[in-house]
Amino acid sequence: KKLLRRAFEAFSDARRRHLRLYPTVLATLRQVRRAGCPVVAYTEARVESAAAKLDVLNLWPEIDALYAPEGNGNLDSRMELSRHGAPLHKISMLADTHRKPDPDALRSICNDFRIEPSCALYIGDSLLKDISMANSAGLRSAWAEYGAKVDDRLWKELVRVTHWTPEQVAENERLRASCVNATPSVRVESFGELLKHFLFAGAQVKV
Repeated sequence: KKLLRRAFEAFSDARRRHLRLYPTVLATLRQVRRAGCPVVAYTEARVESAAAKLDVLNLWPEIDALYAPEGNGNLDSRMELSRHGAPLHKISMLADTHRKPDPDALRSICNDFRIEPSCALYIGDSLLKDISMANSAGLRSAWAEYGAKVDDRLWKELVRVTHWTPEQVAENERLRASCVNATPSVRVESFGELLKHFLFAGAQVKV
């Protein structure tokens, strides 16, 4: 960690300076919440990292809850979040080992909000980690194709430098291959297109 500290600090600084929302995200979230429909952020990123991104993007006012894995055990996640002013009442900790795709996690979130999975919408940019998971959990799914447009060569570079074990890489490759044909309810080229495909009302999402 000491050797990598400068790299971590440089990455965090670049993220603070350059992280931006995709067009139409903010206006769409506000319209959805004005309709009375709860908005939940769910991620497999560590809760401290996820909370930091929401803070940089000023998105805390636009979401009702964040579900994310707790820290790695070397620090008290809630203490760390409190120190940075994160709204703890909006945060639900998942197990530190939690990873997508986990349909049970989505069913649990729906249960927390007393919403039938079939009345909920999940949007994500990964057919593997998002769309296949939402489909398995019984939610409607929207594939954010604009977030999936990356150079395939970057995946090979990521595998080259990652801390994953060969077994973890092989398992991820297997999952990627098994979900290549996952079919979303809709495909969107911008976040705002959700409003064309779905009617958001109360605690329900209707096509």
